[in-house]
Amino acid sequence: MFDFSKVIGSTKPVARSQGTIDYDDHPRIFKAWVRQVTDKNRLRLPEDLGTVAATIVDATGNPKACIAMIGPFGGLQLTPDGGREAEGRNLLAQYLAQRPAGADEVTKTWVDLARYYSLAWNIQWSVEEGRFTLTMPEEPRKLGIVPSEPDYAIIFATGNIVEVCKASDYLEHVQELSRNLRKLVVMARDELESL
Repeated sequence: MFDFSKVIGSTKPVARSQGTIDYDDHPRIFKAWVRQVTDKNRLRLPEDLGTVAATIVDATGNPKACIAMIGPFGGLQLTPDGGREAEGRNLLAQYLAQRPAGADEVTKTWVDLARYYSLAWNIQWSVEEGRFTLTMPEEPRKLGIVPSEPDYAIIFATGNIVEVCKASDYLEHVQELSRNLRKLVVMARDELESL
């Protein structure tokens, strides 16, 4: 049986560094960082991001090309090489290239999928002093999906998941989770035990 207590880990903070708290039992399994968006709408990412979310770096430690799409809880989800959505996006694009959508198909589910896929952006990375810098895409900034200079962002990472959100949106989501924490822990345990 899965020992859920090892996933939850200790709740005793052991170190605080640049807006980050590491916990005894999971210092590199999941993490959130608070960063200010700087000049030219750049976001300096934490040095250890590639350790927590290894899929965004290549074997030499350089950032992989990523696509940013609207995340399930707001903000952007960054996925290398299009992530799990690439196959669906490619199939839909091939289909629509052969048979364009008709005006009477506006309410079809696959048109909704096209709407979702239409809001995807290439991510512009740079490496400065051994740290990744992400230039926040213009369109998501204009739409209020991600913050602009001088606002704050929260970067959340675990496994193959990297999210960049406006700090206020992320906190609102986490506060909602907090209100239902007991239920959330039980549901998470059940999901993890079924893996």
